[in-house]
Amino acid sequence: MRSAELVAAVRDVLAAAGLPLQPDVGALMGRVAALQEQLAAASSKAQEVRNKRAKSCLKCHFVCTQCTEWPVCSSQVLVYSAN
Repeated sequence: MRSAELVAAVRDVLAAAGLPLQPDVGALMGRVAALQEQLAAASSKAQEVRNKRAKSCLKCHFVCTQCTEWPVCSSQVLVYSAN
């Protein structure tokens, strides 16, 4: 549900109950919902980047035996793999 739809739905429910939605509360709800949408989109994009990085790292011939960090391992314990 998009942020504007959420605020409209809450406004409708409150109006049906005889409780008007205060404009500042509605604006705050809309902003929170919009930020949640942005966070979800950013999280999805970050996961895509991690997936692409993991796929590209599978092509790397050096595998860390301790932590599997790619392509450079902080522990510098690398073993050559003939992939």
